[in-house]
Amino acid sequence: MERGEIPATVAPPDAATVREFQRVVSEYNVRIYRFILKRVGHPDEAQDLTQQTFLEAYRQLGRFRGESTMWTWLCAIANNVARNHRSRAPQHRYHFVSDEVLQFHPADAADPEEAHARRQQVKRLRAALDELSDDARAVFVLVALDGVSYEDAARILDVPVGTVRSRLSRARNALRERLDGTFPNAV
Repeated sequence: MERGEIPATVAPPDAATVREFQRVVSEYNVRIYRFILKRVGHPDEAQDLTQQTFLEAYRQLGRFRGESTMWTWLCAIANNVARNHRSRAPQHRYHFVSDEVLQFHPADAADPEEAHARRQQVKRLRAALDELSDDARAVFVLVALDGVSYEDAARILDVPVGTVRSRLSRARNALRERLDGTFPNAV
């Protein structure tokens, strides 16, 4: 059987499996939405892709063997859904969340000058991230921004842990060069 191919004899899930999957959706919906939003930067698209992620997870439910946590498995699916979306719609490359989405989350800046300086830092970081390769950006976002362990990032991206470490190192070095002291000790 080819990778990704679903066997023709998959039995429909029983009521207990459906209830358990509904619990999984309730538990992880917000986290998966945020995970995807960081990758696509558009709230409406992130919502659609979150639903697509859970639909795909439901389709593949019989293939979940428990070798990773449910969160890691869902992140792998969400990462593939977001990557496929970006590759089909290149105008939707990685972007940070828009200011409109953050309107209810004010910055901690004490004054307008500090707020302006932070916005400028975010713009520089956004531009530097956009210059990274897709592979380097994916690892950096997972490990540095999402706080995913190297091992889980390797499972999500379907690469060896050593590849995660080397891509992260290259991404950090590239960001340090591009940001040139903008974020001291942050990358």
